[in-house]
Amino acid sequence: MDQSELNAAVQKWLEDLLQPIESQVKPVSPAIAPESQEFSVVLEKLKQLLKLEEIPKTSLRAGGTHIAVLARSVAAYLYVALSTVDIDKASRQLSLQTTKTLMALFKLTGKKLTPFYHDDLKEGLARVMQMAIFAKYDKYAINGCSEFHEKAPVFYISDSGQLSQLYNVCGKFGIPQSSCCLVPCGPIEQSTNTMNVEALEEAVSRDVSEGRVPVMVIAHAGTPVTGHVEDMSKIREICNKHNIWMHVQGHAVSSLCLNTEDQEVTACREGDSITLSPGTWFGLLSCPFLTLHKTPYIIDTDDMENQEVFPPVDMAIPDGCVPIPRSSWAGMLPGGLNKLLPLSLWLCLQYLGTNTLVETVSYCHNLTQHMITKLEEVPGIRRFDIPKHQSFVVLFKYFGGGEVEFTPLVAPSTPDSEEPPSEEAPTSEETTPTMVIEELEMPTCNVANAMIARDLQAHFAKVGVSPLKLPHQGVCFKFNPIISFPEHSTSLEDVDRLIAALQHRLTSLHTTALARRLIETQLKGQPNLRCLEFPSFFGSGFIQYVPSGWASKTELSLEEVNELNKMNVDLANTMAEKNSAFMPFQHGNFSCIMIKELSADTNLQEFVLDLLEETKMYEENKKFLEGMSEKIIQGIQSAQSDLHKEKSQKEQDEGMLRNLPLVGSVWSWFSPASPSTPQGRQFDLSSGKVQSTESTYKHKMQVQEGKSADTSSSTIESSPPDQLLADPNETSTPDKTEGPTNETPPTPPIEEQQRGDEVAEQQTATTN
Repeated sequence: MDQSELNAAVQKWLEDLLQPIESQVKPVSPAIAPESQEFSVVLEKLKQLLKLEEIPKTSLRAGGTHIAVLARSVAAYLYVALSTVDIDKASRQLSLQTTKTLMALFKLTGKKLTPFYHDDLKEGLARVMQMAIFAKYDKYAINGCSEFHEKAPVFYISDSGQLSQLYNVCGKFGIPQSSCCLVPCGPIEQSTNTMNVEALEEAVSRDVSEGRVPVMVIAHAGTPVTGHVEDMSKIREICNKHNIWMHVQGHAVSSLCLNTEDQEVTACREGDSITLSPGTWFGLLSCPFLTLHKTPYIIDTDDMENQEVFPPVDMAIPDGCVPIPRSSWAGMLPGGLNKLLPLSLWLCLQYLGTNTLVETVSYCHNLTQHMITKLEEVPGIRRFDIPKHQSFVVLFKYFGGGEVEFTPLVAPSTPDSEEPPSEEAPTSEETTPTMVIEELEMPTCNVANAMIARDLQAHFAKVGVSPLKLPHQGVCFKFNPIISFPEHSTSLEDVDRLIAALQHRLTSLHTTALARRLIETQLKGQPNLRCLEFPSFFGSGFIQYVPSGWASKTELSLEEVNELNKMNVDLANTMAEKNSAFMPFQHGNFSCIMIKELSADTNLQEFVLDLLEETKMYEENKKFLEGMSEKIIQGIQSAQSDLHKEKSQKEQDEGMLRNLPLVGSVWSWFSPASPSTPQGRQFDLSSGKVQSTESTYKHKMQVQEGKSADTSSSTIESSPPDQLLADPNETSTPDKTEGPTNETPPTPPIEEQQRGDEVAEQQTATTN
């Protein structure tokens, strides 16, 4: 294949990467074949080797990024095609022009700074640390790391910084991790989550008194997590006082290209070294980082008479320069393709122009201010204040607080009380009480914010709002347009759509959070309902029904626990039939009632009253069923006792011979027994009494006590509940105006019916 065909194959392959990923693709072995293959097949192997799970997030058609990617290819071609001398010349010219332009852009003109282009932030930090060590240890160029045995170096960084990078770089120079001093920070509300300068001063003084050497302080102009700017002026004062190297890094450094007069931002220029990220800030992905540091003063140690003394005593070192042996500096210079790293930045600056880059940073600043303004319109959102013009980062969270109007329950309802719960209805002249609800508990608030984060990331990934968890504030949201805009081209309209969706989502969440607190407040003192806390679950509340008399129990048996769980599940299912907000909830060995998210139009006060009313009805029905069950059991026991007595009396009246086997049948033939009506017992639900079945067999229908067969055939309404709960042992005269029950009369067995018919015929014959 010629070059044009290769270029076309690569172009087609890159376009295929931006297409939706197919779930079923014919697998191709990625193993390297011993023979030559078609380049398209090789690219397909590369695609399957990458195992992409999602479409690449950046399109090569983006202007700056496309130029930066092409510059990498041009650099590789020049490195192969040009001689070493030409490469060095091109590298110096590219570095000189690019550095001069960027220093003018960030208003660093006039400072004696040396550029270092690198692809990894750790490489820039390693260069700066090496320069700081040369500036602090005179004999480091001669004795190397052995200088650290007597006086250990110390590097200071706030606990909000990237400590792992510092550990990694220290390991390259053989410096133990104990040389890294972590300076504490205060909470966001007090010291903006930045380095505590008083703690830094104390740490430096302590290290000096103990014989250690403070070497460098890493100051963040925009911490990696919260984006806060540390107190650059005071850190600079401490560094000047103890002759410590001050290194500045962070996204807020990009504000130096704007016409800002903020002291903390402009103080970033006073650092001994500073790291710029033009590729990230300007959307020029694939462009390198640039670290500017003090200019080294190269000394040729070969011509020195006494090489044990460095730098030579009689040598004048220019101000702002760091003496370094030529041999050491040669090892710090970039080599290979790294010499041409400035090429991508140079091409992008030429293609886009510096005005376009400044407009990009200014637009990101406008996005930050627009987000802050819109968040103030959203109820239930708390934004952590960051001083303006210091950082592009906006931190906010949903805290669940607010106000809700409610009528407090003066006397809580009890199942034993006959009167309904009294309520204080506000008069027309009185105002409805308002309850102020504070922030939700941290675990519950974290669950709510995690739910919001999933929705925002799923539908508004272009805005670049990401969740993060802070030690004191829990789960929060972070918006950093200096990162999201170059990558996603975030617009003001995108922010407006996100805020609108956030408001819509918070309507139900806010109602749910307010209901959670209102239910807890209103249910205090209720004898049969208790609120449970499940911080890891988000809902309007978790309540447990406790029967009367159980609240005083300190321990429950396994049977009682199962019975309590069954009652809560039954009550939850009963309430769910009327309101879908209720559902059974099981956690561990206990079951309770969960109130799910409520809609924004829910009347919270009426909702709580309905909850109490449903619970009261369930309690009354439960007491009625328990009382009826007890009466039935007593009736059965009474019927069994009466039947046993009647049987004994019958055997005594008829004599012993009539009840003996064989003999009794012969005796009954000679002396027939007098006819008798079959005896039995029936339980009358209307009166709650046990009655004889004599009238039932006689009239072949169930007759209520005190009623004739004629009047018993009429149908009237059922008896009230107070009659159903009557004591079966209580004797009372039934109301003559009361009709029979609607219960279906029991049908006697066939044999007993036939026997009753025979007895009736015998009685008729005797009468005749």
